[in-house]
Amino acid sequence: MKTNTPFLTAVWKELTLINFRLDPAMLTSILPTGLVPDLRDGDAYASVVAFDFEETKVGGLPCPGYTSFPELNLRVYVRCEEAGRRGVMFVRELIPGRLPTLLARVLYNEPYTACPMKREFLRNEDGSQTQTTTVAWSGKNHKIEVRVGPGTSASTQGSESEWFTDQEWGFGLGRDGDLSRYRVTHPRWLLRDVHDFKFEIDWLSLYGPIWARTLGRAEPASVFHAIGSEVAVYPAVSVPRPHFS
Repeated sequence: MKTNTPFLTAVWKELTLINFRLDPAMLTSILPTGLVPDLRDGDAYASVVAFDFEETKVGGLPCPGYTSFPELNLRVYVRCEEAGRRGVMFVRELIPGRLPTLLARVLYNEPYTACPMKREFLRNEDGSQTQTTTVAWSGKNHKIEVRVGPGTSASTQGSESEWFTDQEWGFGLGRDGDLSRYRVTHPRWLLRDVHDFKFEIDWLSLYGPIWARTLGRAEPASVFHAIGSEVAVYPAVSVPRPHFS
């Protein structure tokens, strides 16, 4: 597979990022060899991200019945010192489609899981929009709701919003257990003002005991909402193992 040709193209739309501070030592303890926490002002971070996939194509061809679907993921921010890049690593990615889940697991070994999901959009009288993401998991409904303004603004270089939304690299473990990376390209996203938000997540059932202890009582450090854009995801390549002297 050519690494300079996108494996997947799509439009990612209406992305809500709820961001949480983490103890860097906690994140270090669960990262694979070769990755370290990417710190901002001394803190590590995780984000819950809700958004829509649209116009999805694999190898340039649409997947019948799976061109549009929602996603909810939990991701952490990392650096790969060997590759000299910063990016994200996913803890869990939830989508409603079984075929995209299978492709992501087989080709990228990404932690995708299929489950019932829906996204709802409500236009309010003041021009704002309420967007609700609902995930049915383990007999419970987990929900994220955000109310955003109609206008947009650009994130500035070096800003907090750019730090969370401008992530060019994804990292994970290949099926052979080696660290891998893949490139994700898109233009800089425009942002909507977040007027209000709330979420109802059972961290234990959705993500497990480590995340229940870490995020179960944590207050978000920030929330951003991006309108999204076209994206291109390139094939994964192996990262050389670290050399120790």
